[in-house]
Amino acid sequence: MRDIDKFSGCLIGGAAGDALGYAIEFCGEDEIFAKYGSEGITEYKLTNGAAQTWRRLDRRGNACHRGLLRCEV
Repeated sequence: MRDIDKFSGCLIGGAAGDALGYAIEFCGEDEIFAKYGSEGITEYKLTNGAAQTWRRLDRRGNACHRGLLRCEV
């Protein structure tokens, strides 16, 4: 596996984690369990049928990823 593939996987995983955690970003542990039960949040919160859109950190990571792809020899 190439390093660029590993880096891509990290960025995609980070974006997926951000989308999953968006609904509870500023919640405390007690609040999360009270709202979602003992398992916590287990699925994406959908808005208009889609998970949360790109956030600032996702966009920054995506820009870094595009730059690395352009530099690859």
